[in-house]
Amino acid sequence: MSLDSYQYVAATRPRIRRDVLFTETPDGVLFHNSDGGFRLTARTAYRFATLIVPHLTGEHTVTELCQGLGDTQRAMVGELVKTLYERDFARSVAEPADAGRAAAPPPDVARRFAPQIAYADHYADDAEARFLRFRDTRVAVLGEDAVARWCALSLVRNGCATVGVLPGADAEEVRAEAAEAVADGCPVEVRTLPGHPLGWDGLAEYEFVVVTGGAAAPARLLPLLRAGIPEGRTLLPAWSYGNDAVVGPLMAHGTAGCWSCAALRLGSARGGPAAAALWSALALPEAPLAEGPVPGRPLSAMIGNLLGYEVFRAASGSLPAETAGRLLVQDTASLDVTAEPLLPHPRCPFCAPGETEAAPLDLTAAGTSGTPALPTLETAREADALVEELNRRSALVRPYAGVFTRYADEELTQIPLKAGVVELGLCFFADPYRRRVRRPPRGGGADAGPGRGGAGVRGARGAGPRRDRRRRGPGHRPRGGAGDGLRDTGRGVRVPARGVPADEGARAGPGG
Repeated sequence: MSLDSYQYVAATRPRIRRDVLFTETPDGVLFHNSDGGFRLTARTAYRFATLIVPHLTGEHTVTELCQGLGDTQRAMVGELVKTLYERDFARSVAEPADAGRAAAPPPDVARRFAPQIAYADHYADDAEARFLRFRDTRVAVLGEDAVARWCALSLVRNGCATVGVLPGADAEEVRAEAAEAVADGCPVEVRTLPGHPLGWDGLAEYEFVVVTGGAAAPARLLPLLRAGIPEGRTLLPAWSYGNDAVVGPLMAHGTAGCWSCAALRLGSARGGPAAAALWSALALPEAPLAEGPVPGRPLSAMIGNLLGYEVFRAASGSLPAETAGRLLVQDTASLDVTAEPLLPHPRCPFCAPGETEAAPLDLTAAGTSGTPALPTLETAREADALVEELNRRSALVRPYAGVFTRYADEELTQIPLKAGVVELGLCFFADPYRRRVRRPPRGGGADAGPGRGGAGVRGARGAGPRRDRRRRGPGHRPRGGAGDGLRDTGRGVRVPARGVPADEGARAGPGG
């Protein structure tokens, strides 16, 4: 057995993760966790695992663990450790810092919050220092609903030393939990925030701000966003959109993709009454909020604990926050949760990028490449890179916050010509013109419209509103309305939405 694997990991300090189990099998040993597993096949593999795994604590290097072992045993240890690294079943621990320089919590704090420290240690080095960063983070919870109460309670229970709540919030249970921690030798302060309106000046003592309130959350959130998030501060909202509870995005100074982008994306993909209720509440703050589902105790606890968990992840850095550049959307009826990436919206006044020139596209070689070569072992890595790039681009198609909301080509006959169609999320209710894409004939794809010549390429073909580039006067009516007897050319045409017959109107929405 080769010693290459041993030499590769000899200087590392392997730390097996806490959720990894190993089980004896008839022909060896199976290592597994909730995500998967792998098998080592050897007559003595299980016996070998029982001897070596208890020592994979990150305290010793592989070289130190293999002192006194022969080459065969060293090769086995090297193969095992390397496989654990590759499968993310173990991680290499950095060399411990000097005891005098390492940050350590007081004994009572370390005892009471040992599970939180162990959680950070499961994923990253310097677990105690990471926990102290979370503990020292001062968090303001702007909300008076049950979600705000559960969020504050989660923060106190997990070790946060300073939590601010609004005067009208139900904080009795939070203060009782804080008093219990103080009696156990762990100082905790629950502060009362000043009244409304509350801006960044009134939150100067807090590094992390959480905004809750369901349909009322945007009214608290938008002024903070409009004023600009100061450096060193973080803003995390939990709000509602129609029948959905939305958490995120996590916002900081200089980050792209804010709450405004999220509201615009959701309005484009899932507009209608929900979008109207959201923006009308911001435009008319004195008017009563639109009626909608109010999270009950279980759902409020789920969202509140999720917010506290996000603060822990973001402040400690033990794991990336789930809401960093993402939205978590939960259906309040089914409790199904969807996580989607959030890209900056071009209409967002806070995140819209400046105008950039499109890179030129060289089409001189189009159609001259001949028959594509079959993949070989040498080009397999290039194929893997292509698959990764396609997967990365597929993130653009999401039903809630995607640039495109769905693929719309399932009904198309893909022989002899392949055609791809996606629906582009646009605020179609703001434009009286829609684009209807005609389905190509069943007999072939020669009438497939703008997609022909681009076989296999998915594009935003005929989805969403299209504007006539010519200037229109106030009383202008487009030529060729639905009542003018359009000739069927087999191609998509623009028609005014108000002129679409009843039987066609149901099919004349965005994307056809």
